[in-house]
Amino acid sequence: MSTRKSIASVLVIAAAVFGVAVACGNNGSDWQAGGGTGGGDDNPDGGQGASGTGNGGGSANGGGGSNPDEGFDIGKPETDGEFGDKCGGDRLTAKFTPASMLFAIDRTGSMKCNAPPHQSTEQCSNYPDKLVASEPSKWETTTKGMLAAWENLKSFKPTPGVGVLFFNNNDLCGIPDGPAVLVKELTTAHFNALKAEVDKQNAKGETPIIGALMRSYNYFHENAADFEGNRFVVLLTDGSETCDKDNKEFLLEKVELAAAIGIRTFVMGVPGSEGERSFLSQIAKLGETAPEDCSFSATDPTVGNCHMDMTDESLTFADELSKNLEKISLVALSCVIDVPEPKSGETVKPDMVNVIYWEGGVESDDIADGIVPQDYNTECSDPKNQGWQYAPGDQSKIVLCGELCEKVKNDNKAIVAVTLDCPTIVK
Repeated sequence: MSTRKSIASVLVIAAAVFGVAVACGNNGSDWQAGGGTGGGDDNPDGGQGASGTGNGGGSANGGGGSNPDEGFDIGKPETDGEFGDKCGGDRLTAKFTPASMLFAIDRTGSMKCNAPPHQSTEQCSNYPDKLVASEPSKWETTTKGMLAAWENLKSFKPTPGVGVLFFNNNDLCGIPDGPAVLVKELTTAHFNALKAEVDKQNAKGETPIIGALMRSYNYFHENAADFEGNRFVVLLTDGSETCDKDNKEFLLEKVELAAAIGIRTFVMGVPGSEGERSFLSQIAKLGETAPEDCSFSATDPTVGNCHMDMTDESLTFADELSKNLEKISLVALSCVIDVPEPKSGETVKPDMVNVIYWEGGVESDDIADGIVPQDYNTECSDPKNQGWQYAPGDQSKIVLCGELCEKVKNDNKAIVAVTLDCPTIVK
């Protein structure tokens, strides 16, 4: 199949899949920076910003502030009655939903080069192979970093789902039909499958970024019922789109639409991607993983700081890759909770649900000390929001908002529970 034909088929499929825009909202509050809670096609839920280093005040993705321990004070909510034996007595352990991540990795020929300072982007363009044989190539550094990150993710609870897609897939401009390894829970067996696939790959060919992203979105969208937590595509590339330069605007529209149905996009710019900083930044911005104060140029393709740019020659690529993968890994620490099942014969009343958080695993004698108020006065992604909301369009899932999300995720002894028998405390 020709390159143009292959890409055209992706765009036709994408147009069919994303032909209708979806607006998300609940009780008058849109969850603008959240990932999906994994609803089906008729219920494209939103979700939460998970690492506190992006939209909402940091450097990687939508969530809370840069220092979750400063200024955090839920306070004891005002109640009309007491939370004691008669109210809030039945506490159900909260079940957090895991993240699902599809890594779309550039395996093009330029990845065979050394990273700066051993080889510049210009040198790589003239000689797309290692200049210093004793130093690792960008491909070797990338795959080593990815495997280390996935190994670390195995210990997360709940265990996230991880899959991988490589582009190209035919040493030219070939676009894969889907992931080389499907997104599944990161068990030891699944990690071994990922590693085996990585070990089979080599760096060669062109850079079909647009086609690879569209395939990634299609995969998550078409299999939405299989993913109950947040869905993320993680794009890693060292270059420019070389196979379909005329469809960048089309892709950006689909990146935004994918985010609207709960599929967010991280972007990692490997040395060599300097000429696409603006384009990559726009993908990250529309994919809802960019810092709130980032910017990009509409006229200069080399200007943009909304993505994870690792092209600074004064920095060590391996170190920057490790740091950014760690930030992305934090999305596996979900801030989405399933509303527990009630007692047999009873039903959940949305206005009788309360969330309790005991910091450091130490419970107070007064249950009201741990009550977290529901807060629709502030966007859930805003670090000032220290409460919770229902996931847009889905009152079976609770989203811990802003700074509360960060606080819980950084508290490895946190006890989070839900009560179903008391009027909801609302801020």
